[in-house]
Amino acid sequence: LTGLTLNAPGKIRDSLIEVSNWFGNNVYPKIPSDMMGALEELSPDYIKNEFNPNHPDSEDVVYQSVSAACGKGTDHPINKLMIPFNHYVHDREGPNDGYVGEASARWGKLIETTRLSHLEQININVSGKNKGEWERLWLGIAKSLQNIEQEKNGSG
Repeated sequence: LTGLTLNAPGKIRDSLIEVSNWFGNNVYPKIPSDMMGALEELSPDYIKNEFNPNHPDSEDVVYQSVSAACGKGTDHPINKLMIPFNHYVHDREGPNDGYVGEASARWGKLIETTRLSHLEQININVSGKNKGEWERLWLGIAKSLQNIEQEKNGSG
């Protein structure tokens, strides 16, 4: 998905970045949006050649992840506005959450694979029918973190 946006013709890319920044600034007004910077740092080349070599896993950190699969290739629908992104990622990586391939989202211990879209995972456009799933997901993440803390302190 980063490649789709970064490699789009200049005016299209600039418009996508502008809309994304406007959206982000309105959803999270206290955090300035920088979609171009985010996309550049999330590109496969940057991750492979810059981030990962310069930030190896630490033995002092417990790595956990949540992956997601909805839309194309699944039985779970995705918001109509996300269908083009979902299909683009699916054609390159398989099942995904509209932005991130399900397989590439896995790092360390997989807590679970959810059917929520990327936006729904961060509580944007969570429909009434998926609100319970969103709450269950984040409660599960919190419980997983609590378990790590209890094991660390010898009380788990």
